[in-house]
Amino acid sequence: MHQDPLHGDDDFARACSISRYRIASGASPNFDVWTGDLCIAIAAGATVVVPGTDKLRGEDLLLVLDREKVTHVSVPAPVLATVPARDLPELRTLLVGGDAYPVGLVDEWAPGRRMFNVHGPTESTVAATVSAPLTPGEVPPIGTPVPGTRVFVLDADLRPVAPGVAGELYLSGAGLARGYLNGPGLTAERFIACPFGTGERMYRTGDSSAGAPTDKFLSRADEQVEIRGFRIEPGEIESVLTSHPGVTRAVVLVRKDQPGDKRLVAYVIPERNASTEQDSHDPVDEWQQCSMVAERAS
Repeated sequence: MHQDPLHGDDDFARACSISRYRIASGASPNFDVWTGDLCIAIAAGATVVVPGTDKLRGEDLLLVLDREKVTHVSVPAPVLATVPARDLPELRTLLVGGDAYPVGLVDEWAPGRRMFNVHGPTESTVAATVSAPLTPGEVPPIGTPVPGTRVFVLDADLRPVAPGVAGELYLSGAGLARGYLNGPGLTAERFIACPFGTGERMYRTGDSSAGAPTDKFLSRADEQVEIRGFRIEPGEIESVLTSHPGVTRAVVLVRKDQPGDKRLVAYVIPERNASTEQDSHDPVDEWQQCSMVAERAS
């Protein structure tokens, strides 16, 4: 439920100079960034490249960028880290975000083209801030707010932090969602009254950031994790796992067995007297189906 789902897209398109070019999205169509990419391209009169059924990472994404002569692409940082660094003469601009940057990503992709760090959760309609073009050796800054958005770095008492001091990132503005559908409790927790406006609300992102002049993303202030651009609450998965009659405890963690390849892994402790035979109504089959769908989407 958003107030202005197209806020800033025309301004953003002009800033990226994408008219008459070819823009593709490295995100899944079930991710809000994909919709934002579509709106940006249409607003600028650019050609939209739809990757189709190709997996949007690694060699497959590289093939799409090369074959379709893509000039502009938006892609989650962990996904870009899986793409082999090869010569792509048509590629001029990268919009990268969705997670912390792997070491060396800017050094590998910024030379010879424009690379922007784009930050913002779905609750603020795709993007809240955009950096200036990144340079090799630079730690990507969060950047400045897109038109119609305000950004605050606050302490636990909702007071602005001193320059360079860590605080939690809050967002407000025209693109802010009204709340979570059928989730009044979570809405009240995350969407709170903004002390810097009249009757305005702001969103508590859960991101820890250092205030100006550094404006760097530091970490999550809560337990939420992000994998290939998808924000995940491990506690919710643990709750589902322990609802199984054969499971007494569960822990969900993020593992990175290969550089840039984060995976969600669950560890469970079975009930002492749990049966080893699978019940016809066992939810494990349903969990496996969900996992396969998620894998295809990513």
